[in-house]
Amino acid sequence: MSYISFDFQKESYSGVVIDSKDNYYLFSSTFEKFYVYNKNNKYEVGDILTIKGNKKTLSFTQIESSFDFEGYLNKKGVKYELEPKKVEERFLNPFRLKSLKEKALNGLNKDNRALVKAIIFSSSEDNELISDLKELHLVRLLSTSGIYISLFYTLLRKFFSLFFKEKTSKIISTIFIVFYSGLLFPKFSLIRFSSFLIFKLINEYILHKKFDYLSLLSISGLFFIFIDYHLTYQISFILGYSFPLVSYFLSHALSRYSRFIKKLLMYLFIFIFLIPIDIYFYNEFSIFSYLFQIILAPLFMFAAIMSIFLIFKAPFEPVMNHIVNGIRNISHLLNYMNLNIYAHPLNEGAFAIYILMFILLIYLFEIRFKPLIIYLNLMYFTAFSLYLLPVKNLITSEVSFINVGQGDSTLIRKGNTAILIDTGGLTYMDIAQDALIPYFKKHQIYNIDLLITTHDDFDHSGGVDSLHKYFSVKHYIKEASAFPISINGITLYNYNNYQEETKDENDKSLVIGFNLHNVNYLIMGDAPKEIEYKIIEDYKFISCDILKVGHHGSNTSTSDAFIKYLKPKEAIISCGKSNKYGHPHKETISTLKSNNVSIRRTDKEGTINYLSYF
Repeated sequence: MSYISFDFQKESYSGVVIDSKDNYYLFSSTFEKFYVYNKNNKYEVGDILTIKGNKKTLSFTQIESSFDFEGYLNKKGVKYELEPKKVEERFLNPFRLKSLKEKALNGLNKDNRALVKAIIFSSSEDNELISDLKELHLVRLLSTSGIYISLFYTLLRKFFSLFFKEKTSKIISTIFIVFYSGLLFPKFSLIRFSSFLIFKLINEYILHKKFDYLSLLSISGLFFIFIDYHLTYQISFILGYSFPLVSYFLSHALSRYSRFIKKLLMYLFIFIFLIPIDIYFYNEFSIFSYLFQIILAPLFMFAAIMSIFLIFKAPFEPVMNHIVNGIRNISHLLNYMNLNIYAHPLNEGAFAIYILMFILLIYLFEIRFKPLIIYLNLMYFTAFSLYLLPVKNLITSEVSFINVGQGDSTLIRKGNTAILIDTGGLTYMDIAQDALIPYFKKHQIYNIDLLITTHDDFDHSGGVDSLHKYFSVKHYIKEASAFPISINGITLYNYNNYQEETKDENDKSLVIGFNLHNVNYLIMGDAPKEIEYKIIEDYKFISCDILKVGHHGSNTSTSDAFIKYLKPKEAIISCGKSNKYGHPHKETISTLKSNNVSIRRTDKEGTINYLSYF
């Protein structure tokens, strides 16, 4: 994917901070929203500023399968970035909530802090407990749906009802939830729930129950859409309204069944409903995820409640420690029983069809139309089975030059056999967890049969340890002496056998050639021109249709003599967008163009795929 950035004339913008993170804030001025980078951001929600600076379109580096920050901002209605030249503080919100949160978190141990951030603040830290919960698909659902706050409200009502009448206990509990939501603004799940409580109070005690539950839920949703329609793109909005609606309709549709059958069917329906949500977040779904949620729900509820008290510095950390230990032990045990099935991403059309079929199924249960229920279930089962089975993998072969930023990673897949050459490596993210493994899951690849690293530079081998830890890697090779290697009809050759002549890592880089579906590929690693000249001397001919050029397009590789020798049709350059090395160099581009070689770049296109059918 290519990015084009347009700079606009320097202007002055007055407005308010609507969201604030550690290194940026979102700024609303008139009818526009802006992203403003601030390395050590001190501004908080509610601060009124005047910013003089340049307005330009958003442009962020996007690594394969990693968090799409630009897409995230777009869904919030943010299309532009402001580069401040001068910031004038018109009014600073006296309630410095961000500082309060940090002070509260800093007093917690690492496990408590990680869990509080995940449940309460919808953010995560690298932590073994959080990794276990992510594997069980629990963290995002808890943080985005706000389930815990509903349970907390119920407990508050019961507690206050011991001392006050029902009306008073509802009002006090609602005031407490509204106050708490204000402290965690702008977390939408809390804002939605607290506003719904206010609507309920108005409806019950002022309008005398004029509206039923469904009408109130609809009014609440329309209210937020009117304020900002961009909310409809956010998963917290989708889950926050779809989950109550599904529960409401199910409770009516299944009301005629016995208590046990009703609970069983409710579980089954909600499990089916959550499948596309799982696939959206994780490129897989867990067969037991909803069951695990039920098992851990009581502990999560108490952890969330303790988190609230800990934020206010109540001395409950020993209690929280016991709860966290319980969650850790149970989640660790559940991970041994976890069964995940990888799935291709659902596009918008498939997602819409899925939801429509789900709604139709509930309706058929409501009207008791058994013949169509059986037929629809059969359709559901057949379509979903075909979707989940790796049918496409069985009849195709593929070479993917994965977009890992400033680095190299090439996936060779023939049927269900997968070979990975290099892993990439970035200092600011775990390239294996954040890019490679999600990519494998999207393509229903359950293990890497052979992992090869061309050399030990971090941008080629930085993900090796993490890949071994979090994914199935059967064999790992980095020695030149291991070649040639044959696996499932693919033979890989190494053309650089000069490692003993040098101590330089780039000089040692493997140069790997292979043929897949009658197309010849050559992966150069970081091999420099000196190695290219030696290859020309020692090999009369190397067949090459597609060349992965050496050293990310640096002028230290890809000599004119080597390109004339290989005569490739296409050249792949794997490099990071706007990288500090200036890759690819103009000299390399000029060499390729002068030899009529088509150029493809991961920094412009993203991951580059070559797919063939058997």
